[in-house]
Amino acid sequence: MAKIDTDLDKIGLIIQKQLEVFDLAAKELSKKYGVVPDYLTITMLLYRKIIEKLDAIFILLENESEKAAESINRDLFENILYFLYIVDPIGNPKVRALSYHYSYLQDKLHLADLLLTPKEDGKKVRRFMGIENNNGEIKKMKIEREKIFNSLQREEYNNIKIEWRYLINKKGQKHPKWYSLFKGPKSLRELSKKYGYLVEYLTLYNLFSNQVHTTNILHQIENVNGTAYLKNLRVYDNPELVLQFSRSLGVKSLVEFINFFIPEEKDNIQNWLRKNILKK
Repeated sequence: MAKIDTDLDKIGLIIQKQLEVFDLAAKELSKKYGVVPDYLTITMLLYRKIIEKLDAIFILLENESEKAAESINRDLFENILYFLYIVDPIGNPKVRALSYHYSYLQDKLHLADLLLTPKEDGKKVRRFMGIENNNGEIKKMKIEREKIFNSLQREEYNNIKIEWRYLINKKGQKHPKWYSLFKGPKSLRELSKKYGYLVEYLTLYNLFSNQVHTTNILHQIENVNGTAYLKNLRVYDNPELVLQFSRSLGVKSLVEFINFFIPEEKDNIQNWLRKNILKK
């Protein structure tokens, strides 16, 4: 337990430092731009999601909910790969961040169309939401759909829209992965390989997927002297796996955030990591 507590403390320190540098970068961006460009805001908010996921893992592990933490760790891994792709100095961060948001808007538009369709699927969803005969709510949804549609027509999305349609019409992709636009990685596996995480994708990501898709239900049973017992809902099986992986992802995201937004803090963050996180 002492080792687990020490590792948890380090994750807590990483979260605190992530929040600290996030606030510092936000102040520097406001000072530099006044109105921060959309692509930088998107990138900042993606990083904040990483902090949120790491914080959730910390809370779950602190309460011995290891299996639930595995699900969030899988999400954290995906979020960090997205972040690495956007801030990659070899790529175009503006185009990549806007592609990420364009994909999000496409998802929202698809959902709005589903909610408003006169087909049976739409009726079932509206009935479930209790708004089937609520003209006021339906009117609000139509207005929201119009806002989403108009956002997708913004000039900054013109090239992205052309590429998106190309992948749908010429490549037969029903819903393109945003990172696959402009000859990017075609899958999460390729994205993992691009940033040196292929082994983690093949092992830990797929292992944590068992928890997400609930293919590991028999892991709830333990054998004691030939008798089967149900484990406690909150139990440590192998918390080091989640602890070490989430901690390494937290460190990676922290370093890359600094490199992209406030590179003048590189030396400070390396010294802090050596003193607080990387020490044995």
